[in-house]
Amino acid sequence: MPRLTLIFDFDSTLARSLPEVKKIFLEIALELNYPADQKMINRLIHRETKEIIKEVKLPLWKLPKIERLFRLKMEKSIEKIKPFPEMKSILPKVKEQGYRLGILTSNNKKNVERFLKKHHLEDYFDFIDGGSSFFGKAKKLKKLLRKEKLERNEAVYIGDEVRDIQAAQKIKMRVIAVGWGVNPPQLLLKYQPDFLAKKPKDLLKILNKIC
Repeated sequence: MPRLTLIFDFDSTLARSLPEVKKIFLEIALELNYPADQKMINRLIHRETKEIIKEVKLPLWKLPKIERLFRLKMEKSIEKIKPFPEMKSILPKVKEQGYRLGILTSNNKKNVERFLKKHHLEDYFDFIDGGSSFFGKAKKLKKLLRKEKLERNEAVYIGDEVRDIQAAQKIKMRVIAVGWGVNPPQLLLKYQPDFLAKKPKDLLKILNKIC
């Protein structure tokens, strides 16, 4: 039986990008004349996305502009971002076991390609799908499965946020939540992912259970 295809989120799952993400969102808030400071960003960043939007009273029509600004600013910051060290050592082990690896992210595809090349990780990934909306991952996941000719039971999504869990669950796809990213493990567990990896090395144990 062929090995599963593992579809990874990028920011805060593979890439240690949270410090830069916080800076970028503060810059965007100030550019849009929203009264924010770093303390506020630090407090909100670990909350569920919909809660953040509700608290800051952000009109939904502004989201596309925020997404565009985020990708543009991330393009300038991508050189500063490094992979999680444990993830860098685990990827070759996972690849050696015969899994196909891919990335689905809200980040720009070119940013991800630059990152992978800089850190010598490009050979581990079979495909990259970038530019998904903050709230459009379910549709993008479904489209990606069709593109890669995969059934839902032939792939697993791996991400660090509640919205990653919800996207996979919406299309009835298995999901591994990771506890080293944006949303803390206790929040992720409330949304009942199929598995929770508290540390990168837990991924290997979980994959051994699945297959």
